[in-house]
Amino acid sequence: MCALKQLRRRSKRTLSSSSGFSMLNCQANLCQCESSLKNETSKFQAVHHSFCKLKSFTSAGFERRKEKIMLSEHEKQNAAKIAKLDESMKKTKKDDKTFSILRDSGFISGKRLRRRLPAQ
Repeated sequence: MCALKQLRRRSKRTLSSSSGFSMLNCQANLCQCESSLKNETSKFQAVHHSFCKLKSFTSAGFERRKEKIMLSEHEKQNAAKIAKLDESMKKTKKDDKTFSILRDSGFISGKRLRRRLPAQ
């Protein structure tokens, strides 16, 4: 607390003194602060610019990976559908062969079916 009071007293003395020397010091300090601020601003802008570039490259890479994952999932789904359709076609061909065999053997012909139906 004492240190804070001492700083306040010093600042009051500096402001209350009417010498031109203290005003020159204030102006010099102000110029130094402004130049430091400009330097820090330019450094910040450079870092921000490089950050934005890196962010765009990273997000583009992430989007590409996301697209690759989606494509591979679609390929898997399509492969599963194709396999299912192949099985269905094989089953249909077997059923067609069975139907053809039964038809050729006369088991499904109209005559035999009529004989098995009860008379009305």
